Amino acid sequence: MFRCIGLFVTATVSITAVEKSAAIPGEIRGAALHGSALYTWGTEFAVWSLPDLTRKILAPGIFGEGGCLVDLDGNGAPEFIGYEGTGLGQLTYRQAPDWRPQTVDSQIEMHDCREATLFGRRGVLMVNRGMLRARAVGM
Repeated sequence: MFRCIGLFVTATVSITAVEKSAAIPGEIRGAALHGSALYTWGTEFAVWSLPDLTRKILAPGIFGEGGCLVDLDGNGAPEFIGYEGTGLGQLTYRQAPDWRPQTVDSQIEMHDCREATLFGRRGVLMVNRGMLRARAVGM
């Protein structure tokens, strides 16, 4: 099960739960927890191991706040669906191990998303300019 949270961090963040401070490079616009890892996106897509906060950059890029971790192929490993670019950007799908983007849609502006099954098809619900938009991705 994936849980999405929103983060807006542009400077140094103090992590009191683990009694540690971590310098956050660039900007984090969104994040999601998966097991003992925190995935973040903003000026890069990265994974942070918890609780030691070791960061690994998975992909460079400009990511908007809209994004979520999903498991559309059902293998138990997280995949990323997100808004990339500035202004009206692209909706992309990324999977491990190389996290290369696959463009799903263009000219979008998304603020949040969530994995869902609609009419028997796995996909993603997107909050797009204050409206709900369903888009089947992958399966």
